[in-house]
Amino acid sequence: MPTLLSDEASQHGRKVRATRSTTNTAGKSTDAVAMAHAAGAQTEALRPANVMERGRIQALYNDVYWVQGEMPGYGNDHRRNMVIVRDGHQLTLINPVRLSPLQERNLQYLGRIAHVLRLGDEPTADEHYYRSRYYAALWALPGQVDKPRHNILKEDAPLPIAGARLLKLEHSRRSQAVLLLERHGLLLSDDLLQHYGNWQNLSLKDQLLMRLQGFHKGMNLSRHWLRSATAKDFSLKDDIQRILTLNFDALLGASGTPMMLGAKQALHGEIDNVFH
Repeated sequence: MPTLLSDEASQHGRKVRATRSTTNTAGKSTDAVAMAHAAGAQTEALRPANVMERGRIQALYNDVYWVQGEMPGYGNDHRRNMVIVRDGHQLTLINPVRLSPLQERNLQYLGRIAHVLRLGDEPTADEHYYRSRYYAALWALPGQVDKPRHNILKEDAPLPIAGARLLKLEHSRRSQAVLLLERHGLLLSDDLLQHYGNWQNLSLKDQLLMRLQGFHKGMNLSRHWLRSATAKDFSLKDDIQRILTLNFDALLGASGTPMMLGAKQALHGEIDNVFH
């Protein structure tokens, strides 16, 4: 697994180099200590998935990473998660978010940014940035592409990620799909499915807003999304229950935190709670 530099590690490395250039007589022992500290900072760059650090690329698996960024102009409840899937030397970005200059260099270190995959119906400026800056190919649902060179996501069509499976909601008023990475049993979602392991990074105001919007700790079917996507006097229950036919145990949505175990069982319970 590549070791990525954190912002703190990068700053520390610059301090080490500055110290060496001005204190050449300090001796070999000082250089050895400085090198050890720099190496230690690098090894801390990738943290476990349950440690949330906004803006830093973190490993979920040896070929899957995630990073949490903030949408400009929104509060804490609008942090967005980007998933990075590495296939060989190519990267696919799902729910793209902009990174700091250092983290963007780390992203380039992981591989070539070849694909941008949109599971929902809302193109963003961050998505456009990666497409224009790196000439990444766009993959989107029917009705979401406007140029012949764009790729349409279909359940029975090839995907840019090996061993992935797409499931699209058929009766929703809004385009929405989930993507299963079969080799890890990881389900990726846009706004439909969200998990919140803790709210310790939210202010009391943001926690109240989350509750008013129908969110709670644990697995969530977004009530806000369901209201906007469901036709009058209709239910998406059968459509959403199709997700339970997929073999997954972990989940990460475009918002919230990773759920690494028990996601399918939790979704089953949430469906029962919402469509009782």
